[in-house]
Amino acid sequence: MFVNRPIATGISIACGLLFAACESNPQADESATARIDPLVTTPGAVAPAAGSGAAGAPATAGSISGSATFTIPGSGNIRMLVSITGCTTGKQYPIHIHEGGSCENAMTQGGHWDIPRGEAIPNVSCVNGVGTLTYTRTNADAKTAWSIHNPANNLVGHTVVLHDPDDGTVRVACGVITR
Repeated sequence: MFVNRPIATGISIACGLLFAACESNPQADESATARIDPLVTTPGAVAPAAGSGAAGAPATAGSISGSATFTIPGSGNIRMLVSITGCTTGKQYPIHIHEGGSCENAMTQGGHWDIPRGEAIPNVSCVNGVGTLTYTRTNADAKTAWSIHNPANNLVGHTVVLHDPDDGTVRVACGVITR
């Protein structure tokens, strides 16, 4: 029986591009997110507990919130998209993955995750009170690789912590990475 391989290959490629579900790729639609809530607010303001989903007091000057989303763009690497509001224009906010699993306090947030795994992420730049960052962590080095599914280097369950741009020891916002 004659099989026209170029046509079959073309159909397979088109199917994969147009209907990602044609061939099962367990990593293609995997993602994880962290809702980033303020840890520090102006005096007298009451912020909701990080990750609580509570509305709390209105955002105040100096309180930062946002999100971090982790996806697998198809290469096996992890893409991190960070979006924050309430930041100070012109400032660069350090961001790291921490070993802890809660944003309740510095102890539950933990230190930087499995140094150097949670480090070497570019700062989040703030323009007009909004900060964004798109960063891709390549998995070429096993010491710094991230995943959403491999227990050895899984981001899920850790915290993403935003630090003060003027004092890197101060933590200003945090979110727990979940699926």
